[in-house]
Amino acid sequence: MRRVNREPPGGVSVSAMFNLGTWMFLLGSIELAIRPTIRMIRHVHLRRLHHATGRESDQDF
Repeated sequence: MRRVNREPPGGVSVSAMFNLGTWMFLLGSIELAIRPTIRMIRHVHLRRLHHATGRESDQDF
């Protein structure tokens, strides 16, 4: 039985590319989760600071 070469030109194996793609996906997902988390923390912090006034402005967000 003849073996099929699964390596693309350049010598990088498919499994190495799959592994790299998985890590890039995870890093991108973490990066996308950081901004909403920071925004939520900031919102809670500002709510505590402005609790006495009871108002929110557009500058709070």
